[in-house]
Amino acid sequence: MDVEKDKFMKSYIKAKSNERALKKALIDMDNFTLQDLYRAKGTEMYMIKKEGLQEKLKKQREECYLAKKKVLTAISKLPMCPERCVLYVYYIKNISWYRIAKALNITERKAYKIRAAGLEMIELPKTN
Repeated sequence: MDVEKDKFMKSYIKAKSNERALKKALIDMDNFTLQDLYRAKGTEMYMIKKEGLQEKLKKQREECYLAKKKVLTAISKLPMCPERCVLYVYYIKNISWYRIAKALNITERKAYKIRAAGLEMIELPKTN
């Protein structure tokens, strides 16, 4: 399997995971108690930290969107085939190998092989 292509294809999964982590951090901040605010030296530090997280989340959402767009573009260049389907559900929908195999009525090993064949067909975008 081509490691470079796999890393490129996983860029969306990684970006989405980072986005979820930032969302969780913001939710955790909203669950602060008055004692937490006092320990954080008042609302000013709390607001500064929250605004920083919101800005990071905004940038992460943009990165996530761009990564998804690049991966979808690469997948969409493949002809309609099992490889295209497997790459889409694995890298975009983040579906487990078990569920992919069950949906296609194949073994997980066969699903891995289909993905490997799909990665061979994928063309990485040109970098400037």
